[in-house]
Amino acid sequence: MKIELCGHDKRYLVETLALLFFPAAGFSREVEDGLSARSTYEDGVACATVEAQGVACSATERSLPGEEASGAIARSFYRAGQALTGITPPWGTLTGIRPAKKVAQLLHRGLTPGQAAERLLQECYTQPEKTALCVEVLAGERAALDRLNPAQVSLYISIPFCPTRCSYCSFVSYTVEREGAFIPAYLEALEQELRQTLSQLSALGIGVQTAYMGGGTPTTLTAAQLRSLFGTLAGQLHVPSLLEFTVEAGRPDTIDADKLQAIREAGANRISVNTQTTDDATLARVGRAHTAEQFFAAYALARSAGIGQINVDLIAGLPEEPVEVFARSMREVAALQPENLTVHALSLKRAARLQYADMDRSRKGSGDIVEMLQTAGRQAAQGGWRPYYLYRQRNTLGNLENVGYAKPGTECLYNTYIMGEYQSIVAVGAGGVSKVVGLPGGKIERVFHNKHVRDYIKDDEKRQRNIKTLFSLLKNRYT
Repeated sequence: MKIELCGHDKRYLVETLALLFFPAAGFSREVEDGLSARSTYEDGVACATVEAQGVACSATERSLPGEEASGAIARSFYRAGQALTGITPPWGTLTGIRPAKKVAQLLHRGLTPGQAAERLLQECYTQPEKTALCVEVLAGERAALDRLNPAQVSLYISIPFCPTRCSYCSFVSYTVEREGAFIPAYLEALEQELRQTLSQLSALGIGVQTAYMGGGTPTTLTAAQLRSLFGTLAGQLHVPSLLEFTVEAGRPDTIDADKLQAIREAGANRISVNTQTTDDATLARVGRAHTAEQFFAAYALARSAGIGQINVDLIAGLPEEPVEVFARSMREVAALQPENLTVHALSLKRAARLQYADMDRSRKGSGDIVEMLQTAGRQAAQGGWRPYYLYRQRNTLGNLENVGYAKPGTECLYNTYIMGEYQSIVAVGAGGVSKVVGLPGGKIERVFHNKHVRDYIKDDEKRQRNIKTLFSLLKNRYT
């Protein structure tokens, strides 16, 4: 898609909005895919024209009193894209990954939930049911926030290996077949970093409130490797003092009794067993090397292991999976009564987005995934789960959301604290991103590790620089 701007420089905003209507779009200086757009702003008036295959629609919006130019620019493009494609993204022009923050700001200013919904409908074309969802999430997170200790941090441990790579996956992860030989060296580097990090936290008197081992699929490791890693953790940290310790078991085909025993003995009190769907045809289609039967068996094994809380992930919008099949998966998982349910809207990789290049297909895909998320919300409410955290990813079909549901009192503390940016996170391992919140002026600073396993292993110098940078920030924040 060729995008022309006049009178403003909000290119990223316009490109982000374009992806709401054209998920397959790439951006260039020439009209290569039959798509083009023009966005102008002058004297408080924004005008947008969007064209696809020779058909064009335009819209004009005036800035509201006291509003920045980006508001009118976004609304004009949204209306032009909506008129051309027939797609109505329910979040409107809200494109950030944490939309509940916007609602929280309005409520803190004294607006009622109804007034906040009216404001967002007027300013951003956000549909009232999405504002209502944010209000529910803000209510659902209160129990977790009551336990928040802002003087402590959360710990993330990255295990970026998986048994196979799912076709839809957009995370940086490595299959055992291709990169498994690097696991011993990776664990050696990781455990060294973990020891250094926890030792320096202790020296500064900074406690760890929650820990989360994710990936990837941590249970790709053997039981012996897990025990070694847990031993390193316990050698530097009093694990029983953690309010929460989650291990993302993830793939059912990696779970066995010995690994679950290791996880339980390590003091973990929360685990994820993720099937994404209970339809065998879909599982095969997306490259998940397990069946629904294996998921149910792994779930039963995890429950019998005595781990207090279990989360199950589902994905809405998996390739060629109809609404009724997703609804069946939701019913079957809900029947297990996990403490937590997390429903993700499919985030499309570039290759996957190509299937939505046709406008009719894009329109149907957006409509189906909206219906799936509505179905999930209804079934969760009927089963006694309530939403407690919400976020969005770039390139999600329809700009839709991921929602965590929990039985009251079982909300994941780590998810709440990190997604809401209520607490600093100290991340170790490849792809880890540490985040220090609450710095002077409300600043948030991030420290990025190498994404790729081989780079992480060999670049000890960068690991040491990162540790030095991180603890300089933490010292400034907490001492």
